[in-house]
Parts: sequence; structure tokens; C-alpha cells
Amino acid sequence: MNEGGLYGERLGWHLPGFETGTWESASPSEDGVQGAGIRWFTTTFDLNIDEDLDVPIGVELGAATGTIARVLLFVNG
Repeated sequence: MNEGGLYGERLGWHLPGFETGTWESASPSEDGVQGAGIRWFTTTFDLNIDEDLDVPIGVELGAATGTIARVLLFVNG
């Protein structure tokens, strides 16, 4: 697939194994996001699903009432 034009995409911030250890620690759900702009967040988690299964996974995101946002979610594993 073609990459988008975001700076972080061009530098591979969304790819597995990209080192984010020097990034500032923050949480959009705990700290919020103030003002306009683009923020990148990363996390890791383990799924307890057998490797030989093809399982659909849904993602539900929430925000405070009145929030206007566009979210781009990269899932790598």
C-alpha cells in the first residue's frame, strides 16, 4: 500500500519495531489532546488468540462530548 503524506508515515513511525523510547510519555485518554495539530501515540498489548485463526477485531474509541477529531489507527504485529 502507498504511504500517506504525514511526516511520521514518511519516517516509519507507524511500522513495527520503530524505536519510540525517546518520545514524551502521554495518554490521549488521561491527558487529553489540546489544540489543533497531529499527535502520535503508541502502545503494545498481547492478544490471547491462536496464531492459526483469522479473527476480526473491533476497536472502539471514545471522546468527550463535543470533541471533533479524525483518528488514523495503525495496527501492526
